[in-house]
Amino acid sequence: MKKPKVKMILPVMALMFIGAFAMLGCPNEAPEEEDGPAGADDYAALSAQIETAKSALSTASSSNDGSDVVPVKKWVPAAVYTALEESIAAAEALLEGDTALKSAIQEAIEGLQNNEEAFTAAKKSGTAQYAGDLTALEAAVDDAAAAMVDVVKSDDGSDVDLDAIWVETTVYEALDSAVQEAQRIISTLVFTQAQVDAAVSDLIAKTTAFTAAKAAGTNGKTAAEIKAEIQAAIIANAGLLKYTDPDTSLEAAVIQETLVNNIPGLFVKFGHYWVTAEAAAAFNQAKAAAETYVNSADPTTPAEAAGVYNEFTAAVAAATPKEGLNLEFVDIPPGKFTRYSGTTSLNTTGYESTISKGYKLSKYEITVGQWEAVMGTGWPSTTDGSRYDSKSSPTLKTPQNGTKFPAVRLNWYDAIAFCNRLSARLGKPTVYSVEGVTDWANLPILEGSRPAGSDNSGTSANAAWDAATANWDAAGYRIPTGWEHKWAAMGAYADTTATITEGVNTNGYRKAYAGQKASDAAQDGKNYTGRSGYAHISLTDANAYEAKDGTAPVGTYLPNELGLYDMSGNASEWVWDGNSSGNNHGLGETEALSDYRGPASTTRRDMLGGDWENNVPVTYDRPSIWNNTGGYPHTGYTQTGIRLAINAE
Repeated sequence: MKKPKVKMILPVMALMFIGAFAMLGCPNEAPEEEDGPAGADDYAALSAQIETAKSALSTASSSNDGSDVVPVKKWVPAAVYTALEESIAAAEALLEGDTALKSAIQEAIEGLQNNEEAFTAAKKSGTAQYAGDLTALEAAVDDAAAAMVDVVKSDDGSDVDLDAIWVETTVYEALDSAVQEAQRIISTLVFTQAQVDAAVSDLIAKTTAFTAAKAAGTNGKTAAEIKAEIQAAIIANAGLLKYTDPDTSLEAAVIQETLVNNIPGLFVKFGHYWVTAEAAAAFNQAKAAAETYVNSADPTTPAEAAGVYNEFTAAVAAATPKEGLNLEFVDIPPGKFTRYSGTTSLNTTGYESTISKGYKLSKYEITVGQWEAVMGTGWPSTTDGSRYDSKSSPTLKTPQNGTKFPAVRLNWYDAIAFCNRLSARLGKPTVYSVEGVTDWANLPILEGSRPAGSDNSGTSANAAWDAATANWDAAGYRIPTGWEHKWAAMGAYADTTATITEGVNTNGYRKAYAGQKASDAAQDGKNYTGRSGYAHISLTDANAYEAKDGTAPVGTYLPNELGLYDMSGNASEWVWDGNSSGNNHGLGETEALSDYRGPASTTRRDMLGGDWENNVPVTYDRPSIWNNTGGYPHTGYTQTGIRLAINAE
């Protein structure tokens, strides 16, 4: 049987289609582009790619494992870094000639792109951590900052006042930039030793250049005009070192006293003035140089004249006498007194309180000026800058941080630290011992170095400072005991209202306030001009410190019989004694006591004398002479300061 012819149709039709397609013609493949010399566009494209690759290369460094790269920087493996670096070099070589082929340019561009992609993908953060000593860098920063104090930048000094110092803008900004870089290193601690060393060297060099570039401003004046101003300044300050007290020579007495006592002005009385011997000598030297310059006929320049003017006026500022800080002491005799208990006295034979040895108390509460002379201006401080401010509200108008105001917001730790630091600086034996503290003269004064709990919160104590001990025979400064404070406040045997029976002051504790006289028996505690008492009740004098307006300058009110000021009122005062329930300065002891110093163990310390803020009763039940308030030793209170004591010689 024959196969159907239909099966032959497809091959025949396919052949016919192929033939027809061939007759129409098949499209030819595109011929390869002929390789030839690269043109300007080719070179421009390569140049742009090189710049992109260089930019990428600058974002990371070469490292084996990143341990030598700080965390703020990136790194890539050395092979990846080298590959991109070499491809950039090869591409730059092509740019140097003008004979490169198009294909070579394209190959270089592709190589750059591929290596750049690999570089970007391989970047990682460094892992180096600097943990070395930053002392040298911190010192270099301090030196640089000191060099820049009160210095302005200028192009030529003609826009700078005669009494000001300037440096060229570029020199100023170079040092400022170096300081900022050093501070960044200190704050991040993520730099290598080499970088720290380099920063130190850079700072030292730029500080040296800065100091050498300092010049006095000319204010656009001629040399002759500046000479005239120098002459006027010499005349105006001719009597700068003449002392106001006709019985005392400033140079012979006050200067020598300040040198002996190591803390200038501390023992110079209020109303008297002092200056250091060094400042006085520098003034006399600068004055002589200024006079020589003014009398000279030699040619000069405005810059030279400005330098003489600036040196003289700076010497004047340093040698201008300052009022004394008046750390003055009053002798307090030993003696006996009846102590207070509830609503009746323990006025029974054998229940006397004895102070067996004489001592001295500071005439005034410790002032802001005294505190800062001993401790420095940075310690203690708070975030709002009001450590010495007795006002709890910034809206109150009376300034509280003048040098004659009592230093308040001091905690009990501050009190004993002040005593020991003062003793050490003046070469006296220290009274107090605190575990871990040995160098009291150089006790750190920064907030971060103070005992824990110094934030006035009253919630955090320091065990070592709470356990402080006292050597009562030491000749250094201290705060008084509670009994020493009370005995002095009532006036001891000078108490004009006292009944003295067999050598015992039997009723001094009942006085409403320190200094109260018999004629003031009805006094209700008001404090006004002419009468001692509290500073927290409104005064009738229009110039006085009104109620709730904070502390008054020490000595605003009259002293008590012994010549002690503010033993009642103004600021209350920390004493040594602890404060615990049921044992209030020997009240719980029904026996004769001598030199009592409070409970052996307690979490609070006493504050005595009443203050401007709290309405301490003045009734028979709670007379101010005896009234005491317990406070946390680690807490600074807005109304509490200190008074010093020292053993009688």
